[in-house]
Amino acid sequence: AVYGLSACCLEGGGEISAANPAWDKTVGFRTVDDVAVAQDLIVKSGDNFNDPEVPRAFFSLVLLALSAAWSPDPERPPFYADLLVEGSGDARKVSEVQQARWSANMPVAMLDQYRSNLARLGAIAFDVGSLDENRHIRAGARDFDAGLTHNGIPHEFEQYEGTHMSRIGERLETRAFPFFSRALAPGKPDSQPRATKGKQ
Repeated sequence: AVYGLSACCLEGGGEISAANPAWDKTVGFRTVDDVAVAQDLIVKSGDNFNDPEVPRAFFSLVLLALSAAWSPDPERPPFYADLLVEGSGDARKVSEVQQARWSANMPVAMLDQYRSNLARLGAIAFDVGSLDENRHIRAGARDFDAGLTHNGIPHEFEQYEGTHMSRIGERLETRAFPFFSRALAPGKPDSQPRATKGKQ
């Protein structure tokens, strides 16, 4: 059973595209200590995204993690990943090879290929805030809902009024935990997922 709360990276674009200026920081990482400095900045800020350095540090780590997941390279220590971009600032350009690898590994793009595997899951549900600050998250959730529906994969999707970080405790209590209670309860008639059209 799977529940995604405002899930990132279902498809490309927006903040995870080559246009994000945080790539300059990611390209600049040379050691694990460089990554630790970015992590410390975020922790010390208390997630205060009003300081422009905090989202830049946050997305630099996201972009590095996506590189490790979608374009791994066991021959490139210390991060063992090929980056989507080469260069920085005005000299930044997209690597077409890595762009193809990223695109092929995004969940929305993989729906048709892995339809039978997805159909074997006991239950799938996900949500997104209509005011999520990350436009790729809003678009990705809607496109994932449409793709699952098109492929006849039972799932639940809800778009609710909120931002990326708002109402998390409430949604865990009222949506995610009850979903898992139903989905993982053996032998209950209501434990089977239902194909639903996403709420808009």
